[in-house]
Amino acid sequence: MSEENVEIVRRAYEAWNQGGAESAKRFWAEDYEFHDPPDFPDPRVVRGRDAVAAHLKDQTSVLGDLKVAIVDVRARDETVVVRLEGTAHGAESGVEVPAEAAQVFGVAAGRLQCARMFLTWEEALEAAGLSE
Repeated sequence: MSEENVEIVRRAYEAWNQGGAESAKRFWAEDYEFHDPPDFPDPRVVRGRDAVAAHLKDQTSVLGDLKVAIVDVRARDETVVVRLEGTAHGAESGVEVPAEAAQVFGVAAGRLQCARMFLTWEEALEAAGLSE
């Protein structure tokens, strides 16, 4: 099951890179839940596929176009942890800004159920109970 779940996460990121949240949301459960990084000021938990898409669109409207690549992945049962490298292109400036982050996904019934964002790989692995 883990490999199937990893493939769902990979396809969701491919969709994101092609068309942002609107493209990726076809991989999300109807009650999909997104957690901002806990280190963010006033981190939010957003629930519902459409609400999450709107939240992520708001974020990318500030950050600019964001493309990501999975550089490492760990999976166990229904949990998939990915380390990401990406590039944001400033919405107004067009300046290219490199970024790194990690996400912990819960996957069930062929859909992403939840995503928890972290600023470091180590935090994500610890949150998923997969730390080294």
